[in-house]
Amino acid sequence: MSASDDEGERHSAPSLSSKHEVSASSSGKSPSGSEMDMAAVFEEELRRQSHSGDDCSEVRQETAQNLAEEHASDSRPEPEVREKEKRQKLSNDEKQPGTGAECPPHPAYFGGMCVRCGASKDKDDGGASSSVALSYIHVGLEVSKGEAKRLRDERSRELTSSRKLLLVLDLDHTLLNSTREVNVASAQDRLAKWTESEATGGEDRRLLYHLPHMRMWTKLRPFVKEFLAAVSPMFELYIYTMGNRDYAYQMASVLDPGGKFFNQRIISQNESTERLSKSLDIVLCSESKVLIVDDTDGVWPNHRGNLVRIERYLFFPDSPGHFGLGCSSLLDAGRDEDAHSGALANTLRVLREVHRIYFEEGRDDRDVRRGLAAVKRRVLEGCQLVLSRAFPDHHPLTQLAKELGAICSQEVHAGATHVVAGSLGTEKVRWAEANGVHVVNPRWIEASAHQWYRAEETKYKVDEQSCAEVTNWGEDAKRSIAAAAGGG
Repeated sequence: MSASDDEGERHSAPSLSSKHEVSASSSGKSPSGSEMDMAAVFEEELRRQSHSGDDCSEVRQETAQNLAEEHASDSRPEPEVREKEKRQKLSNDEKQPGTGAECPPHPAYFGGMCVRCGASKDKDDGGASSSVALSYIHVGLEVSKGEAKRLRDERSRELTSSRKLLLVLDLDHTLLNSTREVNVASAQDRLAKWTESEATGGEDRRLLYHLPHMRMWTKLRPFVKEFLAAVSPMFELYIYTMGNRDYAYQMASVLDPGGKFFNQRIISQNESTERLSKSLDIVLCSESKVLIVDDTDGVWPNHRGNLVRIERYLFFPDSPGHFGLGCSSLLDAGRDEDAHSGALANTLRVLREVHRIYFEEGRDDRDVRRGLAAVKRRVLEGCQLVLSRAFPDHHPLTQLAKELGAICSQEVHAGATHVVAGSLGTEKVRWAEANGVHVVNPRWIEASAHQWYRAEETKYKVDEQSCAEVTNWGEDAKRSIAAAAGGG
């Protein structure tokens, strides 16, 4: 969604992004009251973000207190006093193993200075690669890789004890669809009618939002409010978008006006460690306990085992074009997804099942990726596919079919249940028709993957349109990543 790039730069969401206005002194002076103020600001900011009903508040508040206390204990204006207290701290640490150690290594930086010893980051022996930026918690916060691992392990234990996992949610084309005003200039009458029809249902039923200060329109996906309410008891929720920070916070305020679901756990492109991809390296939880819901698998190159891919939500007229699709948008078609049988309802069913499998497993090495793979294999379990030679064994479509539980071959055989073809009148298609075997186009596999159950074969017949689509199938991933980089 490219709207977030330009409009989000010019218009902010002050009610949610004010935390980014806090700054810390990072002068080269020796540790003094200003550095102690820096730690105090950090501690107070994390405490402000804590809400009584949110599980992550305790660990963040405890982390803030620990880091601030360690910083304050070493911050003294007189070098000789500071050195004396460092020696005393080392002596105490030797008596109490695991309570800390002298810098380096530095546990964390805030505003470019170590929170324990006050040293500037440019003097760090490890450099940038030795730290993990957690600027979505507070601008200027970085922790060492060792501290990040400790925080992940600690948070993972706390979540498990509460029978919760962690869920990372994409925004654009997953939970909502946004566009610039200029892109829907010709659709103003339809948008006005849609807005008017929603007004009769009250604010709770409202899904279409005009945001003049951002020059944008945003449409929430049907069932999204029910979805967030249903998953929050099972998962700690994060937003992770490739849109910029202001856009991310504005969308969070629309989705979660009370702040009860995300509690500032919002990662935008500004905080991401990669420009064209997403990573769990800045999410404070073990990967074995994290699930991801996103419409684009290509932006998660290192975490596809955690991904629950969802069908794209294409409401506004310009949206299909971002992905090279020739289909009509939902607004153009004058309809919307069904709230109770649409993509989010299907995704909720999958998440509940993976959550159940995880907590019913008795083994010590429980992993959501194993449970998700098991649920995925049920989709086409029992199906034996004969694929066109255009889809060799290493092709992404063939690999997807296998992940869904299908047995794949390029040769016809007696046990075949489906022939997947991109052309009419081939030998394989004629054989299937003669033997009563389903003939489907490649989109049938994708549809089954999106729905998380076997799609109806009659909706995916091989015809001229499907032949044209299969020709461009290999370019979909590239388009998806490019479109996501514009704001997804």
